[in-house]
Amino acid sequence: MPGPPRQGCVSAAHPSPLPALFEATMSLPTRSPRHQLQRALCPLLTALPLATLLLGLVGGAATNVAQAGAFLALLGLTALLNHRWCGWGSALFLLVMPLWLVWFVQAPGFGATFLPGVTGYGAVLILLSAFCAVWFPVRGVAVFVLYGAAVAALGFPRSPLDWLGMVWFLLVALLVGFALAWLLGCADQMVRQLGSAARRDPLTGLGNRRAFEEALRAAWTRHPGTLALALIDVDGLKTVNDERGHAAGDQVLQLFAQGLQTHLPATHGLYRIGGDEYVALCTRRGVDALHRAIEAATAQVRQQGFPLVGASVGVACSTETAAPETLLTLADGRMYRDKHRKYPARSRPRTRGPWEEQAATLG
Repeated sequence: MPGPPRQGCVSAAHPSPLPALFEATMSLPTRSPRHQLQRALCPLLTALPLATLLLGLVGGAATNVAQAGAFLALLGLTALLNHRWCGWGSALFLLVMPLWLVWFVQAPGFGATFLPGVTGYGAVLILLSAFCAVWFPVRGVAVFVLYGAAVAALGFPRSPLDWLGMVWFLLVALLVGFALAWLLGCADQMVRQLGSAARRDPLTGLGNRRAFEEALRAAWTRHPGTLALALIDVDGLKTVNDERGHAAGDQVLQLFAQGLQTHLPATHGLYRIGGDEYVALCTRRGVDALHRAIEAATAQVRQQGFPLVGASVGVACSTETAAPETLLTLADGRMYRDKHRKYPARSRPRTRGPWEEQAATLG
């Protein structure tokens, strides 16, 4: 059973079909700095054409209305495409912006006055390289800056002095874009590592209870009629702890987890939710394979010098309950019935629950 769903940068329901060059930043932690910047960029950029029109009105001219309208339309299309296919809108924005910029800086009004020619184009290209770094990795920044240079070569006069300045702007754009892409990449890696650590059991390396709860909700959505949950309790662990110490008990837990991982099919999800309890998620068809894996893991632990270790199991299916939260309760009751059947003297008394009135029908 797969783990929790991956979190995309804008819409996980529509994964990005962009080429591999741009895919490195398409799946991001939802609270990473990059993700927050991606969500804020389009609203922030909306203020630029409005400010341009306002300054033009203050100066007694409104000649950049067409450019401002085109910019706002491009931002709207960018946001719409990013919402549906993450990254496509930003790729379109970066493809069109150098062309729009040539039009803007050569048109009468604010652009021609304050951002003249190659100088203005190069200055804005630095900002666009930062925008590119928010969405794409270093290679994407390099591709965009080279594309911007090609557009400038076609759109402006080729005087040597202007192009000396343009080369300087291109170098600065590369430096800014590379630095920001690297910093955001480091931040993404740190957030991913923290998120992984928060969902990982440090002793066994399995997913912990938090990861299990996320996976259970996701699996319930994907397999509402075929989901099975097995609660597995390691028997004899207290005896090992008492007689051989907690280091030996930790070894038992690690060996049992390794045995389950070795023998369980890749489609099964495995988690340690606390103490000596493990949970496996699978479909109803995978329950037999799960029982075989538990037997093999138990035998493996016994072969490593722990002959009294065993396992008790309780299984519950999604067809038996209306909510995923109660699956664990049903499996817990059945696991203790199994434990009491095998070790009546060890099992602590439990309140009789509704799960004990019915047998699990696995089909």
